[in-house]
Amino acid sequence: MNKGKIPLIALTIDELYNIGRAAYEIPVYQRNYAWGKDEISALVQDVYDSMCKTGSKHYYIGTLVSFDRGEARFEVIDGQQRLTTLYLVLKALGINVVNRLTYSARPAADIALKSLPDCRAENADFGIIQGFKWTKRAIEEIVPESCLQSFGQYFLNNVQIIHYIVPKDVDLNHYFEIMNSRGEQLEKHEIVKARMLEPLTDDADKGRFSAIWNACMEMNVYIQRILPAESDKIFEPKLSTFLPTEFSELPMLGAKWGNTESINKILADDSGNDSGAANYGDIRKLDTFQPIIDFPNFLLIVLKITLALEGRLNKEVNLDDKELLNEFGNVKLDSDFVKKFSFNLLKAKFFLDNRIVHHANMDDDIGNNPWKLQQWHGNDRKSGYLKDVARDNAGDDIQDKLTQLLSMFETSFTPR
Repeated sequence: MNKGKIPLIALTIDELYNIGRAAYEIPVYQRNYAWGKDEISALVQDVYDSMCKTGSKHYYIGTLVSFDRGEARFEVIDGQQRLTTLYLVLKALGINVVNRLTYSARPAADIALKSLPDCRAENADFGIIQGFKWTKRAIEEIVPESCLQSFGQYFLNNVQIIHYIVPKDVDLNHYFEIMNSRGEQLEKHEIVKARMLEPLTDDADKGRFSAIWNACMEMNVYIQRILPAESDKIFEPKLSTFLPTEFSELPMLGAKWGNTESINKILADDSGNDSGAANYGDIRKLDTFQPIIDFPNFLLIVLKITLALEGRLNKEVNLDDKELLNEFGNVKLDSDFVKKFSFNLLKAKFFLDNRIVHHANMDDDIGNNPWKLQQWHGNDRKSGYLKDVARDNAGDDIQDKLTQLLSMFETSFTPR
């Protein structure tokens, strides 16, 4: 593997299961197949909805993390429930599967997989057999019979899974420690982050980008409080005014990135000095609020702003977080664009925190209006106070406030 290249591969389901004579081996330490009716139906429904949408070229169904054992053998570390369900859908649709899916040291599971679609084998794994029956029922209930053929083609050629192949030199024990502490697979925004880091070749730029990204993820904390100490050079005076005009004017924002990408840089929510993120300490416990937007949707808004400023907004950006990978996948992520996006992300977070109303962490009852328009003031990020900008009717017309936010961004981000 080339250093600096993050091994994320977008595979269609056809490429996943019918190209390369690959074998996906689910090791004994993984649990048995456990998806039920609700999870399977949700997957089929999401794919069908995506197929019915005009212009939905791809639908990203999640992530698969594996360790390359050589000779096209992949030990599945994370995503085996989804991987098995995709296999069940293919079998339920009567589509041929070339590549192998096996459960190590679990003959009952292998018997069940090989018996499909008949489901008549003795000593077969009940969870897989039941999952296949629920899969067939979900398809029958959700996909009209007249659409079955087109659904099968869409499922094969337009549904994609992100395959992360853990490099052979990665410490798997450390990887498992990270995965166990998280209890979840890669989020879509983490995949976007990994992709945006790729074109950055300078360690300082990687440090700035990662620190900005990690800080902006904390949507319920004022940005002035969560960036490293160098942020005092960004927000002046009293941390209430945004000073820089472009990415190159930002301070270092943390320690150097390092010479190679490591698994914890991609997976860890807060990767410390490796990524340039702040050591939050008790800051997260102070002056938090309830954000009016979540991080994936915020990324899409900033993407729209950046494309508009660059004169590259050829079509409307879909602000549905399900389309996050699609929308970023439609953009050429070169170094210049990533820097501009990163700068806009930081500036937008500043405006969102300090210029738009949000819901304070307090009860909404008679005589107590939790909707606040406040700004953070202080001499540094560790000390300061919240200044009320408006007290009356702060919670009225929240949708109008969101519209104002977009208008404010577009006006403020106009190049000087």
